[in-house]
Amino acid sequence: MEQMRRVDSITVDSYSSEKALMFEAGNGVFREVMSFARRYDFNKFLIVCGKGNNAGDGYVIAKMIADVG
Repeated sequence: MEQMRRVDSITVDSYSSEKALMFEAGNGVFREVMSFARRYDFNKFLIVCGKGNNAGDGYVIAKMIADVG
């Protein structure tokens, strides 16, 4: 657990802001989701977000999907 906290801290510190990190994380998942969706002809998505920082990644993903229609 402590090792993951250190890795997380290093990752956060390597970005200019938490918002930039959130965008990068969301964008990475978005690219994978869209690749999967094209491969299997999906056109509807459900993004479930809890609370906290990880929810922000989900909102980024949902926004990106909405932007492409």
